[in-house]
Amino acid sequence: MDAATRDRLAKVMAMTTSSHDAEALAAVRRANGILAKHQLRWPDVLANAKASAQGKAQSGAGQHPNWSQTKRGQEENPSWTMSAGEEAFAQGVCDRGLGPSGQLVLSARDVAFLRGMEQRLDDYAHSVMVSRKQWNWLMDIDVKLQGRGL
Repeated sequence: MDAATRDRLAKVMAMTTSSHDAEALAAVRRANGILAKHQLRWPDVLANAKASAQGKAQSGAGQHPNWSQTKRGQEENPSWTMSAGEEAFAQGVCDRGLGPSGQLVLSARDVAFLRGMEQRLDDYAHSVMVSRKQWNWLMDIDVKLQGRGL
């Protein structure tokens, strides 16, 4: 696994600590997807991490800082590119929220957010950036719609 993929996996795993269960679950699934893409299992990753940590300890080299210590991890609102599953979820929320029934139960601000999200999904298919704040808002809208049976 290359360094960029390893960093992405670490960032995704940091999202598993979210207080929003759906976001944490999505992060676990995304991490499992990264491993599957590279034909790895968790024991492989953990064994490599242990060997790497032992090698660094012996050489005296400092360890890579964890997610919360990185600049992006300290940002109030880190962003990432949505996976295909996340895009499908977002599109589903947009479709339900922007339908006639959805617009009746959502605030004008929620509807405007969904319109903007839908436009981004159309314009930037497969490379839509979303912030943690936007993702949480999308999740909250989904809960509102589900509460109304939509």
